[in-house]
Amino acid sequence: MTRYGSQIIQNGKEIKLRTTKEEFNASKRTLSRVLADITVNAMKGIYLRYDENGAITSHTIDKDGVKISGDKVDITANREFNVVANNINNKVGKNDIVNSLNLSNEGLDINVNRIGIKGGNANCYVQVQNDFIELGGIVQRTWKGKRSTDDIFTRLKDGHLRFRNNTAGGSLYMSHFGISTYIDGEGEDGGSSGTIQWWDKTYSDSGMNGITINSYGGVVALTSDYNRIIIDSYASANIESREAPIYLSPNTKNKPGLNRFAFTLSNADSAYETDGYIMFGSDENYKYGAGLRFSKRSNKGLVQVVNGDYATGGDTTIESGMGKFNLVKRRDGNSYVSIQSYDLLAVGSDNAGDRVASNSIYKRTYSAPANLHITSAGTIGRATSAKKYKISIENQYINEDDQFSHSKEILKLPIRTWFDKYESEIMAKELESGKKLSDDTFKLSRHTGLIAEEVEELGFNEFVIYDDNGEIEGIAYDRLWVHLIPIIKNQQSKIEKLEELINE
Repeated sequence: MTRYGSQIIQNGKEIKLRTTKEEFNASKRTLSRVLADITVNAMKGIYLRYDENGAITSHTIDKDGVKISGDKVDITANREFNVVANNINNKVGKNDIVNSLNLSNEGLDINVNRIGIKGGNANCYVQVQNDFIELGGIVQRTWKGKRSTDDIFTRLKDGHLRFRNNTAGGSLYMSHFGISTYIDGEGEDGGSSGTIQWWDKTYSDSGMNGITINSYGGVVALTSDYNRIIIDSYASANIESREAPIYLSPNTKNKPGLNRFAFTLSNADSAYETDGYIMFGSDENYKYGAGLRFSKRSNKGLVQVVNGDYATGGDTTIESGMGKFNLVKRRDGNSYVSIQSYDLLAVGSDNAGDRVASNSIYKRTYSAPANLHITSAGTIGRATSAKKYKISIENQYINEDDQFSHSKEILKLPIRTWFDKYESEIMAKELESGKKLSDDTFKLSRHTGLIAEEVEELGFNEFVIYDDNGEIEGIAYDRLWVHLIPIIKNQQSKIEKLEELINE
């Protein structure tokens, strides 16, 4: 059931208009009551009230101004909304300062074409002007242990946030592009202290967005006072420099002096010849103790030890407990590779040819017979005669007569003399060139002995030394004498028989 009502009350002081609506819900047994009321009073002004079941919204116009009260307040200006207070003291009493808005949970919406709010003073203020927000103030603060007083303001405008220090004369900008001390990331003549750039693809081979930290003329430093700094990447981690070496200086705090590793390049005319260096030293004038030089040629595979002047030479040293090499070669400009010293063992060549020499071996003498053997492959070994070094031992001939018949041919060997061909040719070249070619000193003299080919012709092949191609090289002089044994035995037997005949 719904009931409506309206009422007009009039007297000398005021006029009141009221309309009401009462609605009763029989099923729910509830009563809804709505009241709209307008009162015009010559003393109290104009009062408007709307009451819906106790939810009251009111609007009062009187000597104290305009008062709006309600759970929801919506003010919409299609073009312009101005709030002007020419004299606050004329509107608000000294003890009646209004400094807050008490809003419902729905909040407050202000939607206008222009808005301007500013509060504070010249040194400390906040200002909102359309798309511009700025805060300013003089603040004291401590930064990395240093106390300072600075004139600071913060501005939000045109899609960037600016922090300005007027005392220090510097700014910091934050935007979608990144963080920089200049709004464009560079500044005049690239004078930005530093820039952190988002969405940067400069160093991305795949075109992926990245982040770049840059300083045009300053130093970019990454420090940790009491812990580590870690660079961790899935792909390569690159350290590059455009026009200077790369330095590594470990233990700068707890080790004396300047201890620096330097990665640098040689001054070559072509990229093909540009070799790399790793140098180490403690000289502040960049004069190092020693280093390594790496050849850039892919087919060279050369690593060199260099001195502090980047030079390879006789004053460089490699020290190790053990070394493994496929080949040890002398350096260019040197005749020999020496072991311990030149006198101990020298391997190389003189102007006469390849040479292996050891003055130490020459000076170490023994009374024992010589037992050094060099094979046709150049292998050096010890000649032995003990039974433990032999297998399948048997007589050369089973029958003594056959052995004697073979051995007596040794008596047919002619004793020869000759000049050594190598010595003669070297001496001839030295006489012709007028300078010494060999480190050895030769005296042209005749040698006495046998000729290997003649030993072979008499059937003593077992005492002829051949090379891998079957060419005759020498004679086993130390064993050829064994053929004298059957001859002496035969002579001894004849002597004994003759003595028996004499004694009869």
